[in-house]
Amino acid sequence: MCRPELRFYKYLLDSPRTQSCQAIFVERNKENTLAALSLGAHGIVCNSHETLERGLLSVVGDQIERRFAFLTKSLKKMHSVTNNGLIVRDNFSQLLIYEMMEVESLVDLEPRDKTWNFLIASRSGGVS
Repeated sequence: MCRPELRFYKYLLDSPRTQSCQAIFVERNKENTLAALSLGAHGIVCNSHETLERGLLSVVGDQIERRFAFLTKSLKKMHSVTNNGLIVRDNFSQLLIYEMMEVESLVDLEPRDKTWNFLIASRSGGVS
């Protein structure tokens, strides 16, 4: 019996002290991690100390605290990004964030009299 055979992970998880939702498998190989995930365990693909730390934090860290820290750090900077990294400042994404979170300080919106343009105009009058 060897990894990534499901029998290997089932054998480890059959211990009376181990529940699959409490187990964390750390692997370099993605296929081995997927086998563990299929049984309900947590899996972390680890190629460096940084990816291990990030993976462990995402499993055992305080998720709500981390989300609020991200939101606080990203105030008024949450804009759409294209697949080649171009930031598109648009009102639509800002309105979606505001609708979900109901916190005005998170978004980059300027009140309008009647309607909103899709893109946010830059200070010089053009579209940014």
